[in-house]
Amino acid sequence: MARSRDMADKLAQCALELFSQHGIRDVSMQMVAAHANCTKGSLYWHYDSKKELVLAACGRYYRDWHERVRAELAGVADPLKRLGKAVRFSIRSCMIDPKNRVFTLGVMALSLQDEDVRRSWGRFYGEARDFLTRLVREAKAAGRVRPADPRRAVEMVLVAFEGIKLRTVFEPSASLALEEKRIYDEFMEILGGLGRGARVG
Repeated sequence: MARSRDMADKLAQCALELFSQHGIRDVSMQMVAAHANCTKGSLYWHYDSKKELVLAACGRYYRDWHERVRAELAGVADPLKRLGKAVRFSIRSCMIDPKNRVFTLGVMALSLQDEDVRRSWGRFYGEARDFLTRLVREAKAAGRVRPADPRRAVEMVLVAFEGIKLRTVFEPSASLALEEKRIYDEFMEILGGLGRGARVG
């Protein structure tokens, strides 16, 4: 049973890698099987359909994000530094990384038509929102930031976050890597409840 779970997880990881490189629509089950070095029959033994595989890849993506952001914050005690590290990690891993943008924008597009994908992505979105809100509240309790409503501040940042990613679809020449510092500063201003040009910390 453990070997079966390991194989299912390997297939989900292979699918995630391919979806991130080529887009969900352009990846076939045969491509995933070849990438995982297994037969198409073995792939279908674990996943009945491409939709199941997409949901499994989403699950793998969610777990990876949680593990990586927790590792980023490990050993950091200062609440404001924890918040800043989480924001910077999210910008670099979820926005600037082009493969991540390909996958997440593809999932959001699927969410418009598929209730299961929408529910899956919605759970992850809610978990990420709650995680960031908790960090803002901890920084506020320590007197390091002063947003009137931490949850609302996080929601505004997340809306801006997804909008900036979407902009790359219409402006492919836009270099988010060059804009990283400005994006980070603006997000921290929103989360800190401070006026334009004020420093957080």
